[in-house]
Amino acid sequence: MDGTEDLLTRLKRDLALQNKVHQDHVSQAQSVVTLTAEKVKSLADQEREASLRRFRKAVERTKALPLLELTYTTLGCQLFEQLCMNIDVNQEYTSILPQWSDVANQLQIDDLRIQWVQTCVRPKEGLTRAILEMYMRDNGTLGQVLGALLDLELFAVLGRVVDAVERFVKDHESRPETLKRPNPQYFSILATLASVFGPQDPCSDIYKLSSLNHQPPLTHSVLVQSSGEGRDNMDFLDQFGPYKPEIHSKLDFDAPALSNQAQDSKLCRILLLFASDGVEFSEAIKSWIHGFEFENVRAEVFQLNEVSMWFEVMQNPEACCLKWANEADYVVPILTPNYLREIHNGSGPDGEGLLPTSATLNRFLYNCLRARYAQEGCKNKVVRPIIPSEYLAQISRCQAVQIDPVLRSVWIPMDRTRVEGRLKSMLNSKKMIVSN
Repeated sequence: MDGTEDLLTRLKRDLALQNKVHQDHVSQAQSVVTLTAEKVKSLADQEREASLRRFRKAVERTKALPLLELTYTTLGCQLFEQLCMNIDVNQEYTSILPQWSDVANQLQIDDLRIQWVQTCVRPKEGLTRAILEMYMRDNGTLGQVLGALLDLELFAVLGRVVDAVERFVKDHESRPETLKRPNPQYFSILATLASVFGPQDPCSDIYKLSSLNHQPPLTHSVLVQSSGEGRDNMDFLDQFGPYKPEIHSKLDFDAPALSNQAQDSKLCRILLLFASDGVEFSEAIKSWIHGFEFENVRAEVFQLNEVSMWFEVMQNPEACCLKWANEADYVVPILTPNYLREIHNGSGPDGEGLLPTSATLNRFLYNCLRARYAQEGCKNKVVRPIIPSEYLAQISRCQAVQIDPVLRSVWIPMDRTRVEGRLKSMLNSKKMIVSN
């Protein structure tokens, strides 16, 4: 009997030891699995960050590269085809992935043109191509399209095209300017539609009908009158010190006067905004575009440092800012370090006073433009920024521009050819909304 009890005791002890060994093995296995999972997650995070850095680098390198130049070479045409195809693939997952229409909204392409494309283009796989061709004609850049994909978190699309983008950029940079001309093999959907429907703008008649009750705004040659609150206006002026005339070293007295509404309808009013470090650039840009005519529409440029406009500011600063921000067909801010600092911080050099380039006016006008952007359904139809070449690398990468809905994706570098190309698009849009 004692022998049997000893045997049972030994069996229990051996069984307990085996259970302990088994539990130790299970714990070790769980630890290995946990460490492996953490390692895999860490590697995945590192790979994701590396991919994002690569995508951002591709966006920066192509920020100023016109989309049109993809049509100059075989590599570029292949990249354009690949870009359109990969965006179109998302149409199989309309409920969970961004579509071509989301890209169009991100690039702020006109809603009426989007509807026209949906109506006319068949099959639906051509919609992305048609939209990007529209953006191409509006002097859009490859970097802006890639930036839109990045904002929409279409990382799979970017991952499939980034190699082709890098190859194209390398080839483009090594190609002489004399060889950069359209490739006759490039297939254009818009050109095909034009051959069927004719070269006239398909949306122009609808724009005319929508603007039958359009009343042209008052011209800036008329002074803004005080609304009986003169003391408040004087307090506003007193707060910021006396008027200083240093910036009026060069005055423009030849602003054309309009004699009738027919003349007014053929003008495109463009307001230039700039800080103290952008005066020289504003004069250069004005010399390029003031009086520029395209499709029987003429550009008329206004600057706050013109005498006629400055008299209006002295009468009623707030009313003037509201008036100009809402009546201008387009507003062209010159993005310089001081300008960005002023519109976001509202601070400028001490003792500046209420100059045309003061932080107070720039900040107030910027807020008016943001309000107009919100009123128009968060679509930027007015602001068309320009970045001077010497600030291009610094300004284009700064957060103040990249996250600002009225500045990002629409700026262009200060290059005369690019500025005139953008201006033609602006004048053409103005032509479509005026009533003939």
